[in-house]
Amino acid sequence: MRKLPRVVVFFSTETGSEPVRAWLKSLPKEETKIIGEDIKTVQWSSIWRKPLVDSLGAGL
Repeated sequence: MRKLPRVVVFFSTETGSEPVRAWLKSLPKEETKIIGEDIKTVQWSSIWRKPLVDSLGAGL
């Protein structure tokens, strides 16, 4: 059975802008690729854990 990825959703303001996505796009290509690989790892991982994923507190 093929494992399906989790959906990655970027924070969006009331006006529809996505500041995190804009910040990622402003980075050099090499850094964007590294962060993209980390996002992909979290997206496809069955267990989330440090150092890539941790609670921000208050249920986040």
